[in-house]
Amino acid sequence: MLAAALAIGAAHAKNPERRKGARRPEPTVAAEAGQGAASEPPARPATGVRRGNMLLRQGYFRMAVAAFEEAVAASPESPEAHLGLGTAKARLGTCAPALEEFRGWSDSIAFGARVALLAAHCAGRQSHPEEAVSFTLSALEKRPDNRTALARLALDADQLGDAVLRDVAIEYLWYASPDQDESLFAEAALALRHGDLAEFDRYDAMWRREGRASEEMNRMRARSWLDVGDPVEAYVELRKGGSKLKRGADSRLMMSETARRLGQLVDASRALHGRLQGKLSGADADAVQARILVDSGDLEGAAALLKGYELEVDEEMVASRWYLARALGREEEMAAAEVAFAASRMSPLRTLEQYIPLTQRR
Repeated sequence: MLAAALAIGAAHAKNPERRKGARRPEPTVAAEAGQGAASEPPARPATGVRRGNMLLRQGYFRMAVAAFEEAVAASPESPEAHLGLGTAKARLGTCAPALEEFRGWSDSIAFGARVALLAAHCAGRQSHPEEAVSFTLSALEKRPDNRTALARLALDADQLGDAVLRDVAIEYLWYASPDQDESLFAEAALALRHGDLAEFDRYDAMWRREGRASEEMNRMRARSWLDVGDPVEAYVELRKGGSKLKRGADSRLMMSETARRLGQLVDASRALHGRLQGKLSGADADAVQARILVDSGDLEGAAALLKGYELEVDEEMVASRWYLARALGREEEMAAAEVAFAASRMSPLRTLEQYIPLTQRR
């Protein structure tokens, strides 16, 4: 892994002009499925693939899954259909089946950068950091100056516990990022993951000095307030972004969780099911909604909502299973969730009680 990372640096040194003209990835994810295919051209895309891609762009992930499943049934050997299905499932937050789709084709075709990074995201959420690093390095093979991939590599290597690879990725990221946006994001995210709030504040101050506005940084600031047990300040931070910030799916999820911690269960549900914003769908939304149901006393409803996500081991879903088990008094299930949460290494210095405490009202 280190050798691959050093090769990235060598490519930077040989191609300084390439960094200046680095382009962001194209917006369509599933369309990359056929890139790098071997001698035989892929089968003509089925109607289901075209419809699935359209639904993905529009954010209708459940419908996209159905469309790609239709395409897979029609063309079982089509990599475009299978990787589209993996992409749709990943966007829905069901990373366990998505990862299986990606694994099924990773040895036979070369993934485009967006598909590779989505596969890395799923591998990380499923506590397979070595696999996540492998997918991320594959995204860097053709584009060593891909700043999104370099930032991802730093986080994946950190989850793996490879400090050398993490530091190499960060070093190249600073080198490849003249505006420093991705570098500051990655450094701040690493500091927050390890509970170093002083270091997080330092990078945040650098960001603020430039007068930049960012939904992602607002969320990280809110997360830092939640980590020190202050949901009031977290709520204030999330509202600073205005209507555009609150409509972002990730920000709405955090807004909902923050309101839940304040005991404002109606507001917490409204953030997930806002009339003007549309209902959020997917595993993360169901995980937060399950906690709201637990706080409302509807334990059966919470259990029904989490059913079907048994294979998901990301921190949000594991935390919600633990929260429900605590309400039901099931100590063995709580212990199993605590082991899974620690094994994920996504929040190494947080306990589950810190990650999703009881609402203040209770």
